[in-house]
Amino acid sequence: MSDYKYKFDFAIPDAETQREKVTQQGIGARPADEQEPMDKGFYESMYDAIVTYFDNNEEADRVLTSKEIDKDRVKGEVLREFDALDSILVPEDKETPMLDAYQAEDIDARMTEFDAQVGRYRDAIPAQVDTMGSRTQLGVELKDVTDTEEGKLSNEEPLYEMSEEIDPGTIDTESLDADGGASTGGKGLMSPTLSSTERSALSDKGSEVNISRNYKITDDTDTYSNEQLNQAVDKTVRNPIKKALLAGTIDVEVGDDGPVTEGAGYRLARAYEMFDDSVVNEALDSLPEEEQKRIREGEASNALGMAIFDRRYDGGSAYRGRGLIQITGRSNYQAVQNILQEQGINVDLVNNPELVNDNQYALPAALAFLEHAGMTDSVAEDMSTKRLNNMINSGANREIAEERWDSVISTLRTAGLDDEADKLELRNEYQAQETVGTTVDGAIGPNSTTAMRSWLQENNVTIPEDATDMDLVVLVNRNA
Repeated sequence: MSDYKYKFDFAIPDAETQREKVTQQGIGARPADEQEPMDKGFYESMYDAIVTYFDNNEEADRVLTSKEIDKDRVKGEVLREFDALDSILVPEDKETPMLDAYQAEDIDARMTEFDAQVGRYRDAIPAQVDTMGSRTQLGVELKDVTDTEEGKLSNEEPLYEMSEEIDPGTIDTESLDADGGASTGGKGLMSPTLSSTERSALSDKGSEVNISRNYKITDDTDTYSNEQLNQAVDKTVRNPIKKALLAGTIDVEVGDDGPVTEGAGYRLARAYEMFDDSVVNEALDSLPEEEQKRIREGEASNALGMAIFDRRYDGGSAYRGRGLIQITGRSNYQAVQNILQEQGINVDLVNNPELVNDNQYALPAALAFLEHAGMTDSVAEDMSTKRLNNMINSGANREIAEERWDSVISTLRTAGLDDEADKLELRNEYQAQETVGTTVDGAIGPNSTTAMRSWLQENNVTIPEDATDMDLVVLVNRNA
């Protein structure tokens, strides 16, 4: 890297120069009514610096004296409060600043040295400069137009364009990957995301529930779109494990159908797969004998479904599963509604449960439910098959629980996150119970713990003294 020196440039204007005044208004600066270029005698060095960004002096003058900012030509760095600067950084072999010549790793040290030089120079500034009273006497007039029509931003389009480019949850991997190397591809539901440190730094940008309402899950015709949902989730959920858990859950609960209401037309065999046997039997017994006979012969029945819902969900069938992850039960609808309202999303789900299916509320509602269920980033990274099943639908059996879990793992592998997928694949309580020959229900109690310890000892697997129940599950699955 070339050596650089620093030059402090401060010129006290003469009487003629002091009569040349520049008015600063709004976000950017622009000259006074005469619309003439800035006085080069006063800010000669800074003016020369600005000119270096344009093709010629005429182009620079046209931009700097224009009432409308030419967003295609002007660089933000050029007009960043230039009238407030009284110093410049100059490379040793250059007369004008060339900031892009500096290497990022050297900036902090050089700025520290520069600040010291500025301090020494200011100590030597003539007393009359300090007593001139105001910036007006130095040729600059500051005018407060904050609350006036004149101070309003006349062109808001650049701000809208900037907001469209802001992505609170992911890195644009078209330009580089997490290691700063070659690109790993573009964005998608599970594109490589920010590191834990970077995610933490973004934590003050607002909750995921609030952020999600900024993104549509519909196409240009206001029709639900899986592609739009994927993009919305990608821009909303920061933690890659949590993102996979949400994607896997949506895949199993509604597939490609989007936010829907849980069906009532169950056949008896499917009802036994979906719900506890006791709930199904009780619901079946409550129906007329003729309807029971039809159901036992293999016919689908809305009556059976409704009877199951009335027994299975608090609040009855009115609060059966809806939305992207099938929120069920009155208490859950109420909890989701409360969280949405805390985030400024005012919707009455308790009295209008079908609104969970509304494309405007479906994703915020799903994220609010995960928040209510306790799905934090740390919980997500310690998730297991049974724990996720309990969180989403505790009544679902092993088949559904493992189907959901397999979808989560597949999502991670598709994203190239094999280490995370390998870790979660071992956290399957059902599989461990089957391996050691105990009751397979996913619930790890004393019987499961004893059976797993015995199996591990028989297979000469060392068990850490402080091993948790989940540690035992992982050890069994790893050594099976």
